Parts: sequence; C-alpha cells; structure tokens
Amino acid sequence: MISRVICGVICLLALTATTPLSAATKSNPTAVRIQSPILGDLRVGQSLATASACSTGSDTAYYWMINGWVYGNELYKGYVDPAHWCPGPYPFTVEEVNMPMYLKAGSIINVSVDVEAVDPTNPSCPVPGNLLSISSSYDLGPAPVSGIYNLWIPLDSPVTVDGPFFVGFFIGNIINPSVDTVALITDNFPEACNSYNIWDTTIGFVDLDNNDIFDFPGKLMLYCSGTTGGFGGTAPAPAGALLSPKKSDYLMGSTDFWFNETSNSKILSYAAFEWRIGTGAWTEISRDYDGASPLRDGVTAATAGEGWSYSWNLAGVTEGLRQIKATVIDTLGRKAADSFNVFFEPTPPLNGITSPANGADFCPQTNYIFSTSDENMQFIELYKKDAQTTFALGLPTMNQATVGDANGNINDGNHAAGNEYGDYYCGPVAAAIAIKYLADHGVPNIMDSSGVTLTISKVAEKLAASFKTRANKGTYDNRFFGGLKEYLFNTGDEATLGFDRNPSYFDIRIWVEEEGRIAMLGLGGNPGLWVTVNGFSGWQNVDSTYTISISNPLTGTIQSTTIRNTVSGSELLVSGVWHTVDIMVSLLAKTWVPTRTLIGADASSANGWSINWTPANVTEGNLYFFRARGVDLTNYSKTATIMIQYDCSNFFTKGDYTGDGYANIVDLAYLISYFGNKGPAPSGGIYRADANCDNYVNIADMIYYMNYLFGKVAAPCH
Repeated sequence: MISRVICGVICLLALTATTPLSAATKSNPTAVRIQSPILGDLRVGQSLATASACSTGSDTAYYWMINGWVYGNELYKGYVDPAHWCPGPYPFTVEEVNMPMYLKAGSIINVSVDVEAVDPTNPSCPVPGNLLSISSSYDLGPAPVSGIYNLWIPLDSPVTVDGPFFVGFFIGNIINPSVDTVALITDNFPEACNSYNIWDTTIGFVDLDNNDIFDFPGKLMLYCSGTTGGFGGTAPAPAGALLSPKKSDYLMGSTDFWFNETSNSKILSYAAFEWRIGTGAWTEISRDYDGASPLRDGVTAATAGEGWSYSWNLAGVTEGLRQIKATVIDTLGRKAADSFNVFFEPTPPLNGITSPANGADFCPQTNYIFSTSDENMQFIELYKKDAQTTFALGLPTMNQATVGDANGNINDGNHAAGNEYGDYYCGPVAAAIAIKYLADHGVPNIMDSSGVTLTISKVAEKLAASFKTRANKGTYDNRFFGGLKEYLFNTGDEATLGFDRNPSYFDIRIWVEEEGRIAMLGLGGNPGLWVTVNGFSGWQNVDSTYTISISNPLTGTIQSTTIRNTVSGSELLVSGVWHTVDIMVSLLAKTWVPTRTLIGADASSANGWSINWTPANVTEGNLYFFRARGVDLTNYSKTATIMIQYDCSNFFTKGDYTGDGYANIVDLAYLISYFGNKGPAPSGGIYRADANCDNYVNIADMIYYMNYLFGKVAAPCH
C-alpha cells in the first residue's frame, strides 16, 4: 500500500524546478461541512507507543473540507506549540507529521514532511524560519475507498525543539481535480499567522486564513507526534536580572527596561514589566514577547532585536519613590524576576533644548529656548564647552585574531576556519580597548585581578568569559552590557555604564567629546560587529556625512571613516559597507569631571524658559557644545546638550558692520570708531573687521573698506 521514494530536500526545492501555478488556479475553492468520520491512517512505519508520546497541532477538531484548492507541487505549513496539548512539553522531540486529507478512492499522493523554526524577526505574526529536519518522500495510496485519512510521515531524523515550531507537508505530484479529488481539512476557528501554503515562488507563502484569494474558514489540520522531555532532557529555568534601570535610579519622563536573561532557554514566553507603590498591588506596564538579542560576531550579519526590553513613557504616573519589577516567564510557567526601588519623575525639569537645533549655525545674539514639563521648576543653567576641530582619544589598537586561542598556539591567527574563536571576538576586544584606555589615563584597578595588572589580551579573555563569546560564537548585546557590568564590579567599580539605542552622530560625539565617555558601537548589517570610537574630525561634509575614527577589532587599526544620520539614528561606513548603529555602550570614569563655562541662567518662566546670550570668546568656524541643566524645587535635575557651529557667513551682508543689512558710509564710520578705540566691535565679532582677508585686523582693513566704497576693490571679506 505504501511505496518509498528517496527524495529529501529535492522535494522541497521542486517548487522552483517546475512551472509555477498561477494564482488564478486557486480561484474557485469551496468549503463543505464534514459529516463523515476519518476512515483510518495511511502511515509510514509504526505509531509511537512510549509513555511520553503526545500528538500536538494547530487544530481543535476537523470541521470543514476545502475542495478545489489542492493542485499538487506545493507546500503547506502549520504552527505548532506542544504546550497547548502536552503536559511538560519541552524539550519536545518531533518524530512524525500528519495532515488529514480527503482522498478519492484509488488516489495516490506523493508526500514528504519537514520541521522549521519560527522566524524571530516578526514575533507578532509567526512565520516559518530555518529548516530543522526533513523526511524522505513517500507515495501513499491508493486509497481503498473515498474518504478522510490521516497521512502520517516520519522524519528521517527526529528533531528536538525547545519552543513553538512549524511543521510542513509537501505534496510532490500534480493533482488533476477532475480525476483525483483531494481536499484539505480545517477546524472551525480561523486564525491568521497560523496556516500557510506556497505553490508559486514568485507569490511566496500565503496565509490561508488571511489572503486575497480565499480565506479558509478554520486553521489547517496539520500536526505532529513526538515525545515530551526530549528523552529525559529538561530546559533550564529562566534566570537573570535587570540591566536598566538600576537600583535607586531617577526615572525622568521615559526609561528603558532591559532584562538580561542568562539561562539560554529556548522556551521563554514573555517578559512582564510592572511597578507599584510600597507593598501595594503591581501595575503592569507592558509585556515583551520578543526576547531576541542581536548577536554580533564580526563574521555574519547581525540578528535583529533588542532583547527582553521595553521603552516606557512615565506620563500619567505620580512622582515619588516606587518599586519596579521585571519578570521573564517560560512556557512551563517558571519565572525569573528582579525588583528594586527607583524614583519616578514623570515631568522632568528639562525635556530638551528646543532652539538652536543640533548641527545649526549661530552668530548674532542667540536665544536658547528650553522645553520642560515640570510644574515646580527652580532654574535652568546654560554652559558652554569648546569642541576641537580634530578630536582624538588616541585609543589603543588590538586585532581580535591575537586572542580566542583554542589550540595553545596564540600566534596562528586564531581564525574560525581553524576551529578557534578570534574571529568572533570583536565584542570583548572593543571593550578591552576601552578599558585599556581608562587604565592608561589613571583609572585605578580597572585592569587588575587579585592584585596583578592584566595585559589587554588577558582583559579581552576575561571579558569573553563574561560575555559567553566562545559558547555563542559571538556576543549578544545583553551579554555585552551585563558582562561589562560584572567585570567593572569585580575591578573596583571605578566606572559607570550607559547605553543608548539608535544614536545619531551628535549623540555619539556629545557622549565622547563633551562628556568624556569611552563609547563602543554595536553595528548591524553584514557583518554585525563592535567597534570603539576614537575621535572626530571637522564638521558636516559636502555629502552631509561626518568624519569619525574608530579602533576596529577586525583590523587592529585606527580607521578614519564616515558616518551619516538617518531618520532613526545613524549609519557607519566600515570596509565599504554601511552599518546601522544599533546601540552605543559607554564607560565613564567616576572621577572624571568635564570642564564647562557657565554663560547664563533663567529662574523665571514669565517669558518662557530661555536664555538670551550674546556670543563672546568664540571664533568663526569653530564648534561648541552648549549644555543646559534644569533643576526643580525638589532638586531633581536633568541635562540636555547640543553641538553647533559659530558661523556668521550667512547672517551678515559683507561690509555691514552695524548689522542694519547695508554696507555704506555708516559702516566706514563705525569701523573708524572701532579702530580709534571709541566704538564697539563690528556686529558678529572682531574677525568681521578683517576687510582685506589677510587674517589680521588693523588699519589696512579701514583703508581697504574706503577703497571698496569708491568701487576700487571687491567687497570686504566678511
């Protein structure tokens, strides 16, 4: 009754080897209520008889028969979660797959089955992902009489899964509806993102319960049989702690929750974030069902995700001491939680600097406007700090291939091709470069272990152990941040950690140059990698990019490259490829305090929160940081920083020293008065008096201006 045909992967690739069917072929299906029972099994091999065997699938009970849909040479997929059917389901070992179908008497159907992981990129709508296991191809039939049969096919190699998955059913032969009537079976509960079909590679997978051809009236009956517990194995219980916020933090306006789950369990269901007052009831903020954390290995494309996290706006909650909690729960109901006290300030004393904007030019008297939602503001201060045209930390360099040794020969390159780990070490090396810089600039203990000063290579290896880089062949973001936190705690806690997702060029430069942080960038794209920021050069280039230098673990060199702002953050050019800057992690020595100059303050909101400042001690073409600090009556404070350029070239008419918009005899008198030490400098600054463009301000400029008014020379330089 059953003939076996060896086919394997070729069966699944048959879709691309034959003429695709058109969408119109499936244009006239019908759903008929099922009245007759299943007649029996068409099975390859014996059914499972172990005590832990369990059948599981996406259906409840068969209800509808779908006629006129199956034409063969097509693949069906069904979402399966054994947790809905089997006690103690995971790990679950899949052995057989079944898709009940109606077969006309005498019909023969060629089938194979497979198991696929769930693609993690869209957790709100599960779709098939990586292939996990596949069967050979089999001819089932001929059917003894017309009716509904279970079509059971074993996998060639059983596969163990730790979470929901997809099973696939491939029909390899062409079905002629006028001769061989074949129909699908569904339940009576349609559900999008559950049942899929592909028959045309140009169309791709079609959601059977949500499409433009025919919405099925229920989920496809497609399920599997296997053993629970993975033949005695058990998934680890959830474990971990909050990376952000930290205990006793002040949460102002918004905050990022980030839980570092460390069990590596494959059956985690979701993370819940909550808060409460005192010992009162918990209020849930949100849940995150997608805990995928990017793996950056310097070799392959970075995976997507932000780990178990949630960005929360505190609007609507009350101010004061509160308790927060994060809980990660697996499909067996086991939990890992972390909770502690923080301070809520939903209306921070400073939301930001409204004007000028980051990257703007300023020249004449400038009005700095601030945004605040705090109801009891005390004052806002404004500070200035000069930026350098070329800023460079002078970071150390390190090639990742000098670490990650596995065979005892540290000089053979440690490449992944040789079954070593150096090629995956961009995360530990980028962090070791940052730590070495801090140590070289006086931060104590940060490279010590039990009283012994470590080399940068030893630091990289210690970090790799904390990051679990060898086990994962790369570094997950949560492991990177959590491992750094662990390392700093064990070396005297001399530096603070920070992170920012999707930073812009200005965010990066402000953190590094203005605040004195050492920043490591987690880059997306192919390959995903970690680099450490060394410095910056100049201002915006003609193509709207900026120049930045990095210490690159992949090459072991300081590289000058370009970075560009995007709608959602920025992109960095590395080896000719643009990489998204997904995350910035920083180290800041606790003893380092940047020097800034106070230039003004506002203690009244009568005319809005603003500070009007006439530029002083500034130079044309130079860059400056302006940092605002808002403080309310409870002494909560918050800061915001912008970076702008002093450039008067677009603000004044050449030779207009009075600022009235005209260059005439009045300006000559103004210039004569200035040179006679009786009058003020030209509007916009002393440099504008350099009429002849020789970079000196002297009597020659007055003579040049007189000749300009008589039409003998070109317009003044400024």
